[in-house]
Amino acid sequence: VLLELKEYATEVDVDFVRKAVRAIGRCAIKLERAAERCISVLLELIKIKVNYVIQESIIVIKDIFRRYPNT
Repeated sequence: VLLELKEYATEVDVDFVRKAVRAIGRCAIKLERAAERCISVLLELIKIKVNYVIQESIIVIKDIFRRYPNT
């Protein structure tokens, strides 16, 4: 599922991408054991250097760290 969401996050439709990135965040928040892997995927997405992907990824990472401050 995570790889599929990562793939969706590289599409050109901005709203679709934002929803995919948020879904990665929801996976991390609902499944603590997946949080680290989700953060890794979000960091990989930031490396593609697309502004809206970076913005949404940072917001989602912030939310994950709020939920799991010791991660």
